[in-house]
Order: sequence, then structure tokens, then C-alpha cells
Amino acid sequence: MLTQKLRPKSEMARTAIALVVNSGVTSVLGVVYWIAVARLYSPRDLADNAAVVSTMLTLGGIAQMNLVLSLGALLPRAGRRADRLLTDVYLSVVVFSIAVYSVFVLLIRPHLSYFDRVIPNPTAIVALGLAFAVYNIFVLQDGAMAALGSATVVPFENAVFGGAKLLMVVLLANAMPSDGIIVSWMVPAAVLVIPITWYIFGRVLPRHTVEPTGVVRLKHAVRPVVGDYVGYLFLISSTLALPAIAVSLVGADRAAAFSVPWMISASIDTVASNVGMALTIEKSRSKDRNAMTARATLRVFGLVVALALVVALAAPFVLRLYGGSYAADGLVVLRLLVLAAPFRALAVMAMSDARSHGRTGFIIKMQALTSSVVIVVALVLTRGGDIKGIAVAWLLAQVIAAAWALLQRRRPAPVFEALRTPELATSARESTG
Repeated sequence: MLTQKLRPKSEMARTAIALVVNSGVTSVLGVVYWIAVARLYSPRDLADNAAVVSTMLTLGGIAQMNLVLSLGALLPRAGRRADRLLTDVYLSVVVFSIAVYSVFVLLIRPHLSYFDRVIPNPTAIVALGLAFAVYNIFVLQDGAMAALGSATVVPFENAVFGGAKLLMVVLLANAMPSDGIIVSWMVPAAVLVIPITWYIFGRVLPRHTVEPTGVVRLKHAVRPVVGDYVGYLFLISSTLALPAIAVSLVGADRAAAFSVPWMISASIDTVASNVGMALTIEKSRSKDRNAMTARATLRVFGLVVALALVVALAAPFVLRLYGGSYAADGLVVLRLLVLAAPFRALAVMAMSDARSHGRTGFIIKMQALTSSVVIVVALVLTRGGDIKGIAVAWLLAQVIAAAWALLQRRRPAPVFEALRTPELATSARESTG
């Protein structure tokens, strides 16, 4: 009886559980990683390298064209032609990565002093460019495996990546104090991308033999991909770029007090992102089921609230693991950031539901609103060098974004119907038995 009740949602549940476990694994390893960095590297080297990592992740978001999330809607519908679609994605991302990085090196890098301190010569610049292109493929592989029904592999892959990254950053602390952090990110990804690519194309894709029900070439999906991508450009300007923005606004030494809390709080945000990806994948395989969306959102919201409460209460102890200066300067920042997490979860789930319906306009408006509030408010509140201003800007942006989505009455995302109407919430409870 219980199996029959669970069967309709089992595929989504498996994907969501695997991705949430992946969040847990990467979060724990990430916390240990940054504790090691804080203990082994100077605050200035930490802030500079965190800014470079942030810059590369921002550029990666641009170069990946948000295809990590778009694959969740495209690959399940490509059927036996999914290999052709994924090949298009790989080639497009590699070419675009080289173009984006080249523009950055020529036009933007000369104005970033922290970048020159970490990547000081042409050889290092070229090496980082090659690693950057490979790293973007590595990131895409998680989305591809999840979309193709192999999400259970993702936690193991990222556990190996996180462990190797941790080992490298410890070993390189004395030999490469100024650039060991960025090297520890890029080298393990470059090594792992080879066996994972073989696994996807050699083992996973051959199992997909059904006829396509959607596009099989990337060029035929330009409209939804471009629309989603425009929204994502706003997103990365207010998320991945924040540590780099912090360095620019208050300097490397003070920015370290933001970078560490930001890395910790980002772990909570990945819970909603991963469940949202599972929701997009499942709804791309089936007809719209509002109750399924409502259930997923209510459960994610409750989980994120619980995690945020635990982190907020444990913040003094957690930050002391990184060192006394981080505990003194980063406590309020961390608590402000985790306070924003539940509001962020609501916005992420609304956008995931919109993505499954191809409602890119909703996504663009949501991301543009969030980005604008974060950047403008951060610029205003950090004029006196107070790093807490960026955390306040982030919290305010998430509250406004969640409220804005909640108040959308015209074609609202079903995720918020569960919060606005008791009838749908009751339907969600009844559907679970």
C-alpha cells in the first residue's frame, strides 16, 4: 500500500534525495575546506583567492549559459537523441568559455588588482583559461546526470572532488601560498571530467531508447534557453560575484569577514536549488501537477527554516573553527545571510516551477529584481566600509523577491498557491495519503 502511494512521485523523490544528499556532502566538505584555508592561509590570501574563485564562478555562469538547469527540461524530452543534444551543449560551452575568458582577460582583468596577485603571469593566465573551460564541463555533468536519471552518482562524484580539493589545498599551503586555493579548485575538476564523460556517454545515454518528445538539437531550443539565460545573468551578478564585489567595496582584509559566512550560508541555499532542479526534471517528464509542486515547496521551506535556525544558533561556534577574527567580524553577517535563506527558497522554487512551464519572463523579472536590490543597497550601505551592508542587502532582496512572487495574481506559480489558499494545501496533504 505504501509503495503504491509513493510510486507516482518516486522518480522525483529519488532525484531530489540524491541532490539534497549531494548538498550535504558538498556542504560538509566545503566547510572543512574553508576551515583549512582559514587556518593555513593568511586572511589576505583567503580573500584574494575567494575573489578569484568568485570571479571564475561568475564567468562560468556566463559561459555555461545556465544550461545546468535548462538540461533538466531539455534532456528528458530528447529521448534516444539525448546524446546529440548533450554533444551540442558540450561544444557550445567550451567555445563560449574560451570567448568569455578571453574578453575578461583583455578588458576586465587589468582593473582587478586581486586577480594579478593570484594569477601574476601569462603562463598562469593561459593555464587558468584552459582549466576554466574544462571546469565548466565538469559543472554541467551534474545537471546532465540528474536529468538522465542518474542523480545518485552525483554525490559520489562531488565527494571525490571535494576530498581531492581539500587534500590539494592542504598540500599546497606552503609551496603555493598565494595561488594554492584556486589551483585546488581547478585540477581535481580537470581530472574527474574524463571518467564522468565516459560514464555519461558510454553507460547512461545508451539506456535512453524512447522516441524524442522535444528538441534534439540545441539550436532548436534557443528561445527558452536564451530567456532563462538572461535571468541567470542577473542571478550571478548578485550571488556568485558577491565575494568579488565585497573585495572591491571594502578591501581584501575586511572582505574575508564576508567571504567565509557567505560560503557557509550558500550551503543552505543549495537545498532549494537541488530540489528545484528535481522538480523541473519531473515536470518535464509528465503533465503539470500543482499538488506535487506545493508538496515540494512546503517541505523545502520547512527544511530550510530548520537549517537556518540551527546555523544561526551555532554561528559563534562555527565561525570560531575558522579563527578568532572571523568569529568577531562575521557573526552578524552570517546570521543575516541565513535569515534570508527561507525567503530565497520560496523564490527558487517559484522559478523552478516557471522553468518547467517555459515561463522565462517570470524568471527574468525575478532575477532582475533581486540583482538590482542587492547591488544598489550594497553600494549604499557599504560606503562607510561596513561589511554587514552587503548581508543586509542580500536579506532585503530575498524578502522582496519572495513577496513579489507571492503577490503575483496573474498566472501565479503553483508553488505559492499552497501558501495563499488553504484548498490547495489541503489537496497537497490528501495526495500524500
